[in-house]
Amino acid sequence: MGAMSTLPKRTELPKSQTWNIESLFASDAEWKSALEQALAKADSLKPFQGRLGQSGAVLLQALETWQNLRIETAKVFQYTSLNVATDG
Repeated sequence: MGAMSTLPKRTELPKSQTWNIESLFASDAEWKSALEQALAKADSLKPFQGRLGQSGAVLLQALETWQNLRIETAKVFQYTSLNVATDG
């Protein structure tokens, strides 16, 4: 068996060969703020509990609320995922 090769650390690569994590959040502090906002908005789904079958309008409103929350949290979780994968 040959020698095991190792991957270079992210800091050793030219910036052009790394993902642009800063396009999601400029800093960890900005990410933390977005995470806190997303967690606070999770309660926005509670008013729909037990009411989804009440009418099509209520169901639509619940789905739109859920979709908006999902879009906001996707960015937060993507940033986390990329940070975990860095030099992993």
